[in-house]
Amino acid sequence: DFLNKFNQKITSKKILNYKIIDIINSSIYPSLNNFWITGFTDAEGCFNVSFLSNSNAFRLRYIVSQKGDINLPILSHFILLFKAGRIEGHSKKSNYSYILSGEKNCYNLYEYFSNFPLKTKKASSFQLWSEIHKSISNKEHLDLIKRNLLIEKSHKVNSIKRKSK
Repeated sequence: DFLNKFNQKITSKKILNYKIIDIINSSIYPSLNNFWITGFTDAEGCFNVSFLSNSNAFRLRYIVSQKGDINLPILSHFILLFKAGRIEGHSKKSNYSYILSGEKNCYNLYEYFSNFPLKTKKASSFQLWSEIHKSISNKEHLDLIKRNLLIEKSHKVNSIKRKSK
């Protein structure tokens, strides 16, 4: 709308120093071949680990969030790239998150972040998250003593996330 009005003003006033600006319809989607997702994750993403207190269950998640319905195609594209995940709406209108969860699905992130490492405090968060993920895969969370150590470590992952925002 802005560009159309701008072009109309230029042509109606016959301003010689300006040329009409063409609209370029372009959608740039995330790729596993560049730092796009790294930058997006450094800015809007988080790695989250939690352990349920009444069972041996755990929650391991990678989340990127964005405001605006216009961003749904981009977030949905993450599902194709990482071959897993889902889109969830927030309680706030027009806020959405791509969520990759589960022990096996989370392995889908490693190759990308190995090739295109995080640059902010999220790098530390990802490192701790990865260590916990490995421990969970090795069933260490089933040992009460090791589980308590993993819970302590998970608090560090989640506190790094909060401090970096």
